[in-house]
Amino acid sequence: MTFSVYLAASSAEIARAQSIVDRLTSVGITITSTWLANIAAVGSANPRDASREQRLAWTDICLAEVRAADLLWFLVPSVSNPTRGGWGELLYAHALGKELVCSGDTRQSIFPAIAGEFDDDEHALDFVVWRANAESLLAMTGTVVRDERLMPEPVGTAEFMERASQLLKERT
Repeated sequence: MTFSVYLAASSAEIARAQSIVDRLTSVGITITSTWLANIAAVGSANPRDASREQRLAWTDICLAEVRAADLLWFLVPSVSNPTRGGWGELLYAHALGKELVCSGDTRQSIFPAIAGEFDDDEHALDFVVWRANAESLLAMTGTVVRDERLMPEPVGTAEFMERASQLLKERT
């Protein structure tokens, strides 16, 4: 079983998003979101001259890609690089019961509190890769590895790894 991630972000931060996509795919994680390629093809995240039908088609694609993912990771942009789509995708994934991760300027809104929050992308990346590996372990062994106690609030990598190690010790 392949672990998959929908990456939501601001189109104003394409380099940040592409860097994360490259790093996730380099470790075998499938990316379900294709909006980066669409922006490259049409030149804009939301072309002002796009027809309603085009915008609905793009919306349908994005929502289908959210549904296809195991986890949604929202690269919360700085306030100076707003996004509308990323927030909508986050809330849609939450309504579907998807696992959620937010990194970046998460304290600008109440909504990232519904996700695992990370102050920076590096710590979130560590967590997502760990989750993908945990999912692989689950598929191979049938061992349940999900636990809400693991990440009740924003954490750094060291604190996260300490919690993960403690939980694994409790289970053995």
